Amino acid sequence: MKMVPAKDKIPLIIDNKYHLQNYFNYQHTLLDSFTRIRTMELVEKPDSLSAALAYQEMRLRLPFKIAGLNTDSGGENGKDFKEQLARDEIVHFYSRTSTPTDNPRVERSHLTDEKEFYNRSLNGQTFKKQKEALKNWEHTYNFLRPHQALGYLTPMKFYEFWKENPEKAFQIKNKYQAYLAKQRQRLANSRRIKNKEQIEKLMQFIDAKLNQNQLQKVTLQPYKLELIKCQLCSWT
Repeated sequence: MKMVPAKDKIPLIIDNKYHLQNYFNYQHTLLDSFTRIRTMELVEKPDSLSAALAYQEMRLRLPFKIAGLNTDSGGENGKDFKEQLARDEIVHFYSRTSTPTDNPRVERSHLTDEKEFYNRSLNGQTFKKQKEALKNWEHTYNFLRPHQALGYLTPMKFYEFWKENPEKAFQIKNKYQAYLAKQRQRLANSRRIKNKEQIEKLMQFIDAKLNQNQLQKVTLQPYKLELIKCQLCSWT
């Protein structure tokens, strides 16, 4: 669920404290991990009943049936929402607490929403305008916007391609997964190099500190400057 600031709402003030949940609308998202096809609904309340009603609308716009859903453990994904999934015989998986990487595709799609949709014109607009515009954005996302992970096809084009030639569709996905694996390895190597450099700089500072009394000419300032961005230590 993504929180969306709303122009026609104001925060509640109770006991001189702001309660910001009344200041937002809430976007629910259904995203298929394979095709990246997704549907979205905007609701006014962050409760499980609103989530269940949004889910019933979103599933109708998917071109296939849902077998299982992965959500976080927020309150909106319990009670009415959970009961609705049970009635539909859908397996409900939960991400680990405070672990958005358990559902990375949805989280990444919300970043795309922020950069390419809300920040451009609709952040802070009324619920009605946001809801109407979100439907148009859903169409753009599924039918017009190319995705690197899909070989620069749109989600709907990739879905049609998969139905015609599943083997080649999987080749596209596997190629992107191989690319991600290389990127992760490069990042890991970069971090190891950076940590090694920081350790060396920290040791240089320690050596200078130990030798300061013996060699009055030794100054610590150059070493401190080297450690300003060091993640292994901090200075006050």
